[in-house]
Amino acid sequence: MTGAPSFVTPPEPWEALVAAEQEYAARRMELFAAGAESQLRKALASPRGRGAALRVLADAPPELTMALIDAVFGAAVTTHAQVGVARSVIGRLDPGWLSRALKPMVSAWIERPEATWEDLRRAAELMSDLGQRALLDQVVERANRSDDEDVKEVAEDFRAR
Repeated sequence: MTGAPSFVTPPEPWEALVAAEQEYAARRMELFAAGAESQLRKALASPRGRGAALRVLADAPPELTMALIDAVFGAAVTTHAQVGVARSVIGRLDPGWLSRALKPMVSAWIERPEATWEDLRRAAELMSDLGQRALLDQVVERANRSDDEDVKEVAEDFRAR
């Protein structure tokens, strides 16, 4: 008995993408069921998990980002491949709330004895991106007090004009 040959065609790339998206949604639901805040805090502390955690937060309710603001702030003021995603995640939050929440974090970050020009520049970039002028001025003032010319350059680059 001979019949027509059976051909199985591989899925189209978009079909594989849809399947991956469905799998992502299922894993995301498991994450939320397991306690997203604690799970994401762990992931944000790890270079391996940071990117995925930030992508989850990009679609999560703002209240979750608010609960993790210290960890997301840390991701937004350090140099790594996902720094833009971290800044975008923070940028979704209410500016008034952000001003109050970030004030002690910015102060602690820039006043550390080991703070480098890069630390101050990343903080200044974040405050500029977020439109947080008062906090940006605080970073500029700290940079301006430095004896290090690289740090002073941060003040020059971000001083109000």
